[in-house]
Amino acid sequence: MDRAHQSHQSPAQPADSVHFCALCPNSATEACKGCEGAPDATEGLAETTYYCSATCQTADRSDHKSACLAAQARKKLYEAGGPLQKTYYWCCRAMAMVMLDAGSLNRNHMILHEEGSTQRTTNAVALLSKLHPNSEEERAYLGCLIGSVHTGQMGVAVKEYLKDLNAEIHEVTISLKTARRRFIRQDWQAARDKHQVLHVILKNGEHYALDVSGVQFGLNRAVTPWEQYVEKHVRRVERWEVFDGK
Repeated sequence: MDRAHQSHQSPAQPADSVHFCALCPNSATEACKGCEGAPDATEGLAETTYYCSATCQTADRSDHKSACLAAQARKKLYEAGGPLQKTYYWCCRAMAMVMLDAGSLNRNHMILHEEGSTQRTTNAVALLSKLHPNSEEERAYLGCLIGSVHTGQMGVAVKEYLKDLNAEIHEVTISLKTARRRFIRQDWQAARDKHQVLHVILKNGEHYALDVSGVQFGLNRAVTPWEQYVEKHVRRVERWEVFDGK
């Protein structure tokens, strides 16, 4: 699977893994179906609660409920990341075709890009025709060409995929710690380090970065715990707005 389209997947468990019941010391084979395979709140690694019997699971239900619901919400968010990335690049591709037809994207638009160990400038139309459809290179180029988009069809998709989470969502404009882009529009040089992501707050108070357009900066993960994302990638937050998707 292409890295840019990865959604959350649980690490494979060794065939001889031994699990223990969350309520008693007995070994357990029955995973809670609600939170099975859910990522944890920090590293995106799977955590699953096991029980030795239906009796223990029923007895633990009230204590496990809040953690289970939080894990389910987390899992839904991570699972939405891949499809939302695909939707974003589909929208970018469609917008690029409209721009070509309308003449608003033409050979006067120049793109700075790396080719081997050197940088060169190529007109936008010629470059688009060279890139393999659905490749990581094409997605990086489309992200450069169109920019971060969380409105229109993309806004509708975000609302649809996240509707069951009842999450608080903000659109955040950031300056990245590294301004290195694989493709740079010559007319956007002043904004070369600017990027937009969605900041998602789940009902349990956990914060996440939803970055569907980061491939142009080499950021392939769609969902990352917010503090980790900021620590690793963000130099400065430029603007913070409530997301409405319009």
